[in-house]
Amino acid sequence: STGIIEGILVRGETDFVFDGNCSRSNVLSNTGGGGEEISKTTSFMQFVPEIVAGEGEGEGEGEGEGEGEGEDPCAGETSDADGDGLVDCEEEILGTNPNRVDSDDDGMPDAFEVEFGLNPLVASDAAEDMDSDGLNNLGEFLANAIPNDPDSPRRVFYVSPLGVDQNEGGGVEAPFQTIGFALTQYATSGFNGVQILLEAGTYMESIILESGVVLSGSDSGTSELMGTITGAENCVVQDLDILSANGTEMLLVTDNVGMEIQRVRFLGMDTVRGAQGIVSTGEGSERLTISECDFVDLSVGVNIFDGIPTIRRNHFIDPSTTAILVQETALLDVERGLSSSNNANVGYNTFTFNTEIANPVASPTAVINETDQLLRLENNDWGTDDDAAVEMLIAGNSDFTPKLAAGSAILASSVFCTVWTESDQDRLHDVRVSLDGSGYDSITENADGVYAFPVVSAGQYTLVCEASGFDVAQLSVTVLSGELKSVTIAMALTAASGEGEGEGEDPPPTMDCQANGTSPMGTRMGDFLLVGIMVLLLLGSQAYARKQTA
Repeated sequence: STGIIEGILVRGETDFVFDGNCSRSNVLSNTGGGGEEISKTTSFMQFVPEIVAGEGEGEGEGEGEGEGEGEDPCAGETSDADGDGLVDCEEEILGTNPNRVDSDDDGMPDAFEVEFGLNPLVASDAAEDMDSDGLNNLGEFLANAIPNDPDSPRRVFYVSPLGVDQNEGGGVEAPFQTIGFALTQYATSGFNGVQILLEAGTYMESIILESGVVLSGSDSGTSELMGTITGAENCVVQDLDILSANGTEMLLVTDNVGMEIQRVRFLGMDTVRGAQGIVSTGEGSERLTISECDFVDLSVGVNIFDGIPTIRRNHFIDPSTTAILVQETALLDVERGLSSSNNANVGYNTFTFNTEIANPVASPTAVINETDQLLRLENNDWGTDDDAAVEMLIAGNSDFTPKLAAGSAILASSVFCTVWTESDQDRLHDVRVSLDGSGYDSITENADGVYAFPVVSAGQYTLVCEASGFDVAQLSVTVLSGELKSVTIAMALTAASGEGEGEGEDPPPTMDCQANGTSPMGTRMGDFLLVGIMVLLLLGSQAYARKQTA
């Protein structure tokens, strides 16, 4: 009768889990489950109707008049100081900051967290995976997906060495046994994309991917594949080990396709070193991205015949021939090369040759350029600060300066800037975003309104957003070493000129720029490859811990 809400909300595991072609109740054993989470009342108060004490017990006074009963305490309120989709009144009730899009600085905006039952005052839920689909909550937000739906942003098939290849399988409780069978089921399913989630273990098979497949290893153990993967358009291969079976084969082959390869370890044999990590052919290979991979004890890490892929933040260890081979037929862009100091999308690769091992490489070579054009190799870590020593690691016409200090590439940071309209939080796709102070070129390419600077050094920068019909928006950001910085910029429409007061004057900026977060409050799906791009840069963040080579 006081109208004061007291108590807690207790949440446990998800109510339903996906099993094959249906969802079923998630029944836990007495000892099962991942524990319970206690939320502050401020995280759910807005959903509880206001209680108004009646006058006269049982007399029904005021019935039918609607006074107080179920009233929205923020009805009629429109002020939204930070442009995050929650009015200031709601933020006051929730206990969030009305001047910050993301009160707990976890990369997800307050409105997104409230909509999907997350806690806008607790940062740790960004790293959690509410629907157990292999993509954490922050990844779901960046992918414009639904964090409590295991089929968003795509259907999930589970595969385990202990599973069974049967038509009704593929769920978490009845996984398939082989990747090949999962691919066959996907090819006949009519699904628009699927994630094949591999449980820890070894898979002895060579596979040909289908368009729209995300092949993911386990985040709780090591998923190993011994065989060759053939890539396909709009695919992602991530978080697994690909092992050489005989020391001489090609481990992953792409032919004229755009796809993502991230956090994969390509492992050869130190006694043979004859295998090749990635072999790319076709002009379409310029749409191939290779990021945060380890290439160990191979003959060639990346062999490029035509289009030049995006190669960044990789570690090449003891290749017998070379880490990167640019064939004579390669379609080299002289301005971009393999990495240029004005491009935040490439570079920060590390080249390591161990001399204190039983079988060291006799003639260490990091890059071979067989074309007659200059190959830019800037912003890479050569394992030495001596220019003469770096020159000895490169064969062919090249420019490797400026270079990174030895051992510093691993400290690379990333900046994501999601841009939306202040009035309705619609993501903007025609914005020029600059990272002033970085020396990098401005960018217009984006993944559903998310603009990325994947490799930057730690420092203080200013993000500047410019779009036709909007006021220029700016935000100062401090980026720490190894940090993934996610920020949101809300852009205000430019006031119409020649209408009433202030005619001819430049209106003051009214945008709100807040760190860490942005929210589409709908469930629209973007380009399928968006997820690969975004998970790519959840990288070394909360989503997964990268498996480092010892």
